[in-house]
Amino acid sequence: MVSRRALSVALASAAASLTLWVGPAAAGGWWSWIQLDDTYLAIGEEVTARATVMFPTVAEADAARVHQGYAAYLLRGIDVAALEEAMMVPEPGAWWSPPEVALEVGAVDLKDGDANLLVAEASFTVPEVETGEWALMFCDAGCVNPLADVAPTLGLHIAADVQSATLTDELSEQVAVLDTDVPPVTGSGGPGWLPIGGGIVGSVALASILPRRRRG
Repeated sequence: MVSRRALSVALASAAASLTLWVGPAAAGGWWSWIQLDDTYLAIGEEVTARATVMFPTVAEADAARVHQGYAAYLLRGIDVAALEEAMMVPEPGAWWSPPEVALEVGAVDLKDGDANLLVAEASFTVPEVETGEWALMFCDAGCVNPLADVAPTLGLHIAADVQSATLTDELSEQVAVLDTDVPPVTGSGGPGWLPIGGGIVGSVALASILPRRRRG
């Protein structure tokens, strides 16, 4: 039985790009994922987040680059069911709804990319928030609308200090090693799955395979 950690290693190169094409099996089109050095963060830590985002047209990309107006938000209360459903259709429409908690943490800088692709980057200091699990998203004022094709990065763990974040990270790795069962592909009612590089991964679980640095 392949472990989750082995699956993560096998898919690391695919996850690194964080702009993924979903084939006909999932029929979800393009989705951009926010890249972080670590998903275990501490209050007061300096963080840089990046994503390569795709706009419907070159004109819309140019307009966004000129006018900017997007920010990085820490979120709680995301409609995960709506996110999973959106990933299973070619044209998800107005799938996003503002979450229960949206805390703006920094401005997003949209830089030149290629045609209708732009590089989005945000640097911020993790604020004093309730510790535990959060999500990160690039969106407009109040996080009413997402930036281009960005999907939220789930499973960010914020601790009171670096030592606590390190301990949480290490414990998570130990649990992952012990837990060797890989969940099967499910039908309706289960998680959405994206084919990546010949493998299969749960759509919402993508955040768990983002690269994480080892803290010293």
